[in-house]
Amino acid sequence: MLTINDVEKYKFGSAMFGYSRADVDKFASLVVESMQHYVDEIEALKKRIAGAEAEIERYRASEATLRDSIVLAQKSHDEIIGNAQKEAENILAAARVKTVELAAKHAEVTAARERFEYEFYGLLKGFIQTLEANSPKLAQGASPKSPPPDTEGYAGESKDGADEPSSGGLVFPEENPR
Repeated sequence: MLTINDVEKYKFGSAMFGYSRADVDKFASLVVESMQHYVDEIEALKKRIAGAEAEIERYRASEATLRDSIVLAQKSHDEIIGNAQKEAENILAAARVKTVELAAKHAEVTAARERFEYEFYGLLKGFIQTLEANSPKLAQGASPKSPPPDTEGYAGESKDGADEPSSGGLVFPEENPR
């Protein structure tokens, strides 16, 4: 390969009437060979540059696509988070409403139970007062020794005459001391 220094320093041999034709032809051949090599190298470099530029363009297109994808993913992320927060707020609001409704229902049921208890207590008290008014012995705490003649199966006696605990629901004071 010839370099610029080689060309500048090359000396042709002298011949009759000037330079040696063989030396000049040899030098020209070297110059052509070197120039062809450089031309080939330049062409190869141009092809590499074109390939590199095409690759750079692909990377730039990919970069733009990736950037757009990232922006879209960020928007989707923000949207999903926003929707999830709204849904969570809606669920919490519905739960609060349901809690208030359940608390109101609980208060209503509690009040109804208390009303029932007082009414039932009053009813029972009225029955006891009526029983005591109709049977003074009950009011004094006495236990009936035998059932009235017109009531078969009165508390304390079965239809067949055997004594057994009453299932009539009456509780006498001596049976259940407090």
